[in-house]
Amino acid sequence: MLRLKLKTLFLATALVAVFVALILFLQERHPIKFRDAPDRSAGLSIATSHIGQMKIESHAEHHEGIPAWYATDTSPPISPKQAIETASAKLDDLRKQISCDKIELSSCNLTPWGPTSGHWYWLVEFHVWSGQSADTLRIHVLMDGSCGKTSVIEDDAG
Repeated sequence: MLRLKLKTLFLATALVAVFVALILFLQERHPIKFRDAPDRSAGLSIATSHIGQMKIESHAEHHEGIPAWYATDTSPPISPKQAIETASAKLDDLRKQISCDKIELSSCNLTPWGPTSGHWYWLVEFHVWSGQSADTLRIHVLMDGSCGKTSVIEDDAG
């Protein structure tokens, strides 16, 4: 009986090891990329949104002219209200290129470029309604008051 339990345990362990090796192999060949995860490596952030048949990418790149904001400072160089107004103006330009029924402000998040850089940006999110479904549109607002570059292209993923 003990021998049968040991064989079963060994077989189960071997199957788990094969399964883990297969997952690691597939991850190496086809890395998982989360659709909405911002990439902030090297001072670059990209947020991708899918609105109907359109893909909207907001790109923000850190550059020397952007003011720093540290935890010891009382408030960031650009207030949340200013960030929302700037993103809303950018959204007004985008409305000419996307089809939607209704747009609602969802959030305005203060986001760091990195853990110790002292540089931050606002990521303003809107719910964009088309029919019964809503998608999230993200727009970067930098601490110098500018918006990141926004691209609208047809969405191959649909």
